[in-house]
Amino acid sequence: MTSLVSNLTLNKDANAENHNSSIFYKCGDTNNVKVTDGDIINSIKNANTAEELIEVFKNSAAHPQLTKSKLLHAAKEKKSKVTSEIWTKGVAKLFGSALKAAKISESLTDRFVEVFHPEWLRWRCAKVLSRINSIRKVENNKKTDDNSMEIDTDDDNNNNNNDSNNNNNNDVITNNANPINGLVVSLSSMTTTTTSSDGASGQQQADKLGNDNVEKGEDQTNSVKQETTTKQELVESLEVQFFDGDTIYKVYANDTKELPYNSLPMLLAASEGNIARLVALIENNSTNVILIRTGCSLLISLTVGKGGSINSDVDRNQMLSETNCIEVACSLLAQRKQFVDDGDTVESVLRVLLNLACNEYNIPRMCEANGVELIIQSMEIFPQHSGVQYAASKTIHNMAIDNVEIANKSRTLGVEALINQAIKRFKDYKALKDWGESSISVIKRFATITIET
Repeated sequence: MTSLVSNLTLNKDANAENHNSSIFYKCGDTNNVKVTDGDIINSIKNANTAEELIEVFKNSAAHPQLTKSKLLHAAKEKKSKVTSEIWTKGVAKLFGSALKAAKISESLTDRFVEVFHPEWLRWRCAKVLSRINSIRKVENNKKTDDNSMEIDTDDDNNNNNNDSNNNNNNDVITNNANPINGLVVSLSSMTTTTTSSDGASGQQQADKLGNDNVEKGEDQTNSVKQETTTKQELVESLEVQFFDGDTIYKVYANDTKELPYNSLPMLLAASEGNIARLVALIENNSTNVILIRTGCSLLISLTVGKGGSINSDVDRNQMLSETNCIEVACSLLAQRKQFVDDGDTVESVLRVLLNLACNEYNIPRMCEANGVELIIQSMEIFPQHSGVQYAASKTIHNMAIDNVEIANKSRTLGVEALINQAIKRFKDYKALKDWGESSISVIKRFATITIET
């Protein structure tokens, strides 16, 4: 299939960090504490037995995170300080496996990034097709008073919007070059200053105020200066393609997020369109928030909208239905109930179920897996998370259409009151309001029982 090349240069919007992401999250449970490179290196340093070293290298082989050079340096240092009773043949074998995994991951990880999707307005994984060096112009506006004291205008949060309006005119593509890993180099800058006194001189304003203490010709106003600084930055420019379509976009490296090594198996499975393997990887990593959310994001990209029909010979939604994805997703909802600060992961899982509920033949299996109860429970447990409320409301809508049993069960579990509460709480969330009201309408239409209030 021929790919379309978009003229649009993708940018994060000013509120991009508030949108759900595959890999970045804010939550407090112990399973969500990210293991740092330093933690792994310290585990190698502090291992006192061969069994402890084997466990560290076994984990590193299964979930490579350290770069090859870091792993090699830590292992060499450890080996030089222990006897052959600790650095056994078994340790050496597992270390070799970990080093091989690190080498493979390091060579492949830069093929994928997370980018802010222009249509869904959410962070989504994307394939990197090429990398070159570009010059990017960035304007930074600052206001100062006449004493040169800077006034905080929060313009840094608006720079991304300025870029999105001017990107196509501000880009200068340089020669093909080696990747510079998102390095930003300032090449030049230019500053212009304007002074505003509300259209009047200091003497004129003083005359209007009748201020006899102002000497003629003196300007006593606090003029505000608007400084516009234009910087040219040397950045890495990427051509990327999302998993839900064939359009190719340009994006700057500093407007992307790196994906961790341990997400690589999922990304490779998604690249091959291997839905069954992707679901299996989610199931096998059911305690790892990063991998749950990355896997859910990829499943959605592969099966929603154009993603489900990129290849006319393959029905990816049918492939998804043939896996145990429904049971895995419902199991994840049950597991995540205890982590009340992590609504983002629950939203990701709910969106997978939302997609599955679009097909009528999936709904009986969702009910068998206690899907209705778990979905409505998620609304109760995460009342302050608008994404959970939206995804749950819409999923119940899809499940209850022309289904008396589900409509009755939903009414019994109090879904109508929960949706009304969510609409009031998030009154500016139009999609939640629209789908929430549609869900209530469906319940009223198909439910045959009445709940006394």
